[in-house]
Amino acid sequence: MDTVRTKFRCTSKTVSLATKRGEKQFYYEYKFQAVIEGSEENRSFFAFTPSGSVELYTVKDDSFEIGAEYYLDFIPVATTINQVRAQNGLPPLPGPVASVT
Repeated sequence: MDTVRTKFRCTSKTVSLATKRGEKQFYYEYKFQAVIEGSEENRSFFAFTPSGSVELYTVKDDSFEIGAEYYLDFIPVATTINQVRAQNGLPPLPGPVASVT
């Protein structure tokens, strides 16, 4: 299976307060939508991934910026870093390499 690159725009951020092990902590929910317009590159991504959404939770407040666009790569877990480098036209790293996890 090949690596699949997608492109998403951060569309919202929600802040929640939860108690974990007796301590209060803020959690940040970020939502993303597949890009469909705004540039020639976005239109080319639309041709291959016309729809999609991603929802992430973090404990870091400034993980993503609303309105910013991000690449999201899907790489099979058994793929090595040198296989990914080869797919992107880069030379292999010297020595033994671990799987991308």
